[in-house]
Amino acid sequence: MVDGRAGGHERILAGSRDAAPDDLVAAAKECIADGPIGIDFDHEVLGEANDMMMVAVSGRAVNSRRTAHRLVGYFEEDAVLSYTQYLEEIDAGRSKNVAAPAIARRYWKLADDATLRDVVLVVRADEALHRDVNHGLANQLSGQPADPAPVAPYPEHADPDR
Repeated sequence: MVDGRAGGHERILAGSRDAAPDDLVAAAKECIADGPIGIDFDHEVLGEANDMMMVAVSGRAVNSRRTAHRLVGYFEEDAVLSYTQYLEEIDAGRSKNVAAPAIARRYWKLADDATLRDVVLVVRADEALHRDVNHGLANQLSGQPADPAPVAPYPEHADPDR
């Protein structure tokens, strides 16, 4: 529970976060686009007494599903590279390999003794799957033949009912 000014700010941010996706989809449709991708939330406290809050939400509207899937594929590709670099930091001892948080162990169905490294491995595998699926859909939508390379496997410990 958070009260006072911080609680008010938290409620504003939560309300904005909940309403923003619908607003962005509506704005994208007005531009004859399929929908927004790359959504960014930002906020700033304003006024002499810090009594105003500005919340800015932006996204890129695309009117090509092929382009949207290709862009998301590139975002996921970058995520895979970032998680690979993070693993290198953990392996080199520059980032601590702490115990995995309980929420991550539950979500990814990891062992009780799982570490941060284990979490990064499954998240990277999930991002690799998203990368491959989105690039594959972009190829399919552009009439290219299917890529014979296998799609990254869905992490076997993730909940298949999602």
